[in-house]
Amino acid sequence: MTNIDTPLTRSGNPFLAFFLIALWFAVLALFASYAHWDLAISSWFFEDDLCAQTANDRGFCHGFTAATDPVLRTIREILQALPPWTGVGLLFWAIADWRTGLRWQNAGFRLKTAIVATLVIWPLLIVNGILKTFWGRPRPWQSEPFGGQAPFIEAGKISDYCAFNCSFVSGEAASAGWLALLVLLFPPAHRRLAAFIMIPISLFMAGLRVAFGAHYASDIILGYIGAIAVFALIMALLTRFAAKA
Repeated sequence: MTNIDTPLTRSGNPFLAFFLIALWFAVLALFASYAHWDLAISSWFFEDDLCAQTANDRGFCHGFTAATDPVLRTIREILQALPPWTGVGLLFWAIADWRTGLRWQNAGFRLKTAIVATLVIWPLLIVNGILKTFWGRPRPWQSEPFGGQAPFIEAGKISDYCAFNCSFVSGEAASAGWLALLVLLFPPAHRRLAAFIMIPISLFMAGLRVAFGAHYASDIILGYIGAIAVFALIMALLTRFAAKA
């Protein structure tokens, strides 16, 4: 990795981080104001007739056909495992760099550290530890418009209709956004090819959650953008720290 000069990693520019954080809240406000967008997008993957045929006394049906497709389910399981295992490998890589004497002044070391820290802070701590735990948004398949028993709750609104592992925001989309950041680790000569392969995979990983009826589009977009915003903020802070060290 001889050159990491990209808009996301360029030193001395915290404005990108602030812009991405502002974008996150703007997207949230947009979906809160136009909540029917979430319903409309989820309805593309929902079949009323199938829901009527599979309704049960537990308060849900199987109207999202993609969720029962064995090929898509296998792909989802494979993609779901990529971020944590990749994160562990990247952590060991950063530790190896530390043992060779690299510190914050080294741009490559900062990059790897920021990517690992993003995985811990955004998908693990903020998304799964706070948002999905305390916001209480029911998933689409749990909601009345899609055969469930809970009312539809717009993005960002706190409710008590879901008590555990709820919809806002998507943990897998957060991990998918993190996966896209790995493109920055490739040398410039290979970065375009890496982006051509990895970004569509990460978007597909995130999009499956909508197709499965597990999340609304707002959960996906906010989870994905959030990973990039948190990374940009961490990178700006580490760069500032390195300049003072």
